[in-house]
Amino acid sequence: MTIYWLLSVPAHGDGHVAWRDVRSRVGDAEVYDFTLPQFKIGTLDTLVRLSDELAKFDTSYENTTGKFIDTLRNLTNTTNSALAAQLLVEDKSVDQYVRSFSWNNSKYRSDRSLPEIVGQIADDMG
Repeated sequence: MTIYWLLSVPAHGDGHVAWRDVRSRVGDAEVYDFTLPQFKIGTLDTLVRLSDELAKFDTSYENTTGKFIDTLRNLTNTTNSALAAQLLVEDKSVDQYVRSFSWNNSKYRSDRSLPEIVGQIADDMG
């Protein structure tokens, strides 16, 4: 199982400089750009509430996905590596999807408020 670390660093106005700085400091690790659009942030209260909601969604989705994978493993009687080849996200392996992720701004428009975006993601996952 591959472990990913998601780092958020202040760009101080120039994301390209921040990106080069991160890449130069992580040594031999593979680094992938995970660019997100500028969101309408709102208030600190809203961010704290959304953080709590996202934690609950994450737990729920992780449990559901785990049960699905266990069921698929039992039905197909395959090894973990063979099972990983069958698990796709938008026609890509999970690893490829994570490494090439890009925000779908046409589906999750960044001109909407964060509560709207989170609500839409929750609806799509449900």
